[in-house]
Amino acid sequence: MSEEQNLHRLQEALNELKSINRVVDRVCRARETNHIMSTIIDELIGLTGASQGVINLLKPQDEDTMTTVIRGSQTAPDEIPYKVGSMISGWVLKNNRILKIDDLDNDDRFRGLSSENGRFKSVFCCPMVVRGETIGLTSLARDAERGPFSDDQCRLAGIIVSQSAHILSNVLLMSELAHKNELLELSQRKLHEENARLKAELDVTFAFENIIGKSQALRNVLTLASKVAANNSPF
Repeated sequence: MSEEQNLHRLQEALNELKSINRVVDRVCRARETNHIMSTIIDELIGLTGASQGVINLLKPQDEDTMTTVIRGSQTAPDEIPYKVGSMISGWVLKNNRILKIDDLDNDDRFRGLSSENGRFKSVFCCPMVVRGETIGLTSLARDAERGPFSDDQCRLAGIIVSQSAHILSNVLLMSELAHKNELLELSQRKLHEENARLKAELDVTFAFENIIGKSQALRNVLTLASKVAANNSPF
């Protein structure tokens, strides 16, 4: 390899590091979940020339259920068809690795799927893994006119997804804790109100004046009890 080629590869590697650093910096500056995911998708679309991107988060209580949280798109307003998205997501979750499809219409792994007249000809899907757990998937699609994703584009996208997943996971955890704290405060407030209500009902129900008695002897006992109860002396 010539010196010129070495310098070219070195410059490409430097550009990749700059891109990764810029994306991670933008993601770190975001504080809200949807803002973080919007940033990830926007950056990936710009770096890979994708027609559109999708982030799906897994529901914690059901690993087989996906929730589409946000979609990003530049020129293609159409969403990835449900059948295409679900089959690709299922494959990635089962194999737990990056999926690269150059030609969806002729990929033996997904017989029966259509690129919808070339709108979703090439697909890239990457699991978002944090501490050994898959928290979601990031998918990118390109139309036939743009051609398939290159290996370098997929490698760069995979690095960015991996780094961003940890940041997103931390924000999701903080949001979950904040929500649980709100529920705890609400429960404590309701419990306090319920205790106050029950105490008020008991005070009314068992007040001396509400005890029904017709005999003079019982009335004399209640009158004496009221006087004793009003006396703060311990004797």
